[in-house]
Amino acid sequence: MTGRRRSSPSAARPAGDDAALLCAQDMPSAPPTARHNPGRMSSRGVISERILGHNLMKLVILAVGRGRAAPEQTLVRDWLGRLPQGGAVIEVESKLPAGPARTRDEGERLLKKLPATAPLIACDPHGRDTSSEALATLLQRHRDDGAAAVYFAIGGADGHDRRVLDRAPSRIAFGSATWPHMLFRAMLAEQLYRASMILAGHPYHRG
Repeated sequence: MTGRRRSSPSAARPAGDDAALLCAQDMPSAPPTARHNPGRMSSRGVISERILGHNLMKLVILAVGRGRAAPEQTLVRDWLGRLPQGGAVIEVESKLPAGPARTRDEGERLLKKLPATAPLIACDPHGRDTSSEALATLLQRHRDDGAAAVYFAIGGADGHDRRVLDRAPSRIAFGSATWPHMLFRAMLAEQLYRASMILAGHPYHRG
């Protein structure tokens, strides 16, 4: 599903072993028309909270590897930043050499970032091929169940550890092709935004 991670230009390393990149509060503010007139959008596509209702559910991507200055990271931040409820990317990284021990370590680090009762959806090449509409239905189900946030896990080059898959009742895939890790992050972020627009009845999605 994720393919191999691409190398990216060097950048300052975030403090600590793991890094969280918030993608709502640090985005440029939407123009007043988008913030105060429900039913209208800014040029960036930020939609008013009132369109989606008051039960807003945060969407979080748990990902193995550092995005650093990769251009795809900008796309991830942009798509998640358009969500009125906010979105985030939480990155983890293992220092072990490639192999089963590294995959287990990556899985442990991902699960440590997951709240005990939070829904987890694993992105897995053997998961169900999921359309945008099906993803919207999945989000709606968790939202109706009262979830404050839903977490999506993207594994490393060798996929997910079994414990991550066992923790995730839903496993999704976007086709059978193999994608570079960072590109898949951007694709997932866009699909989360698209699914949110489907639930909002907004014409961004015309499928």
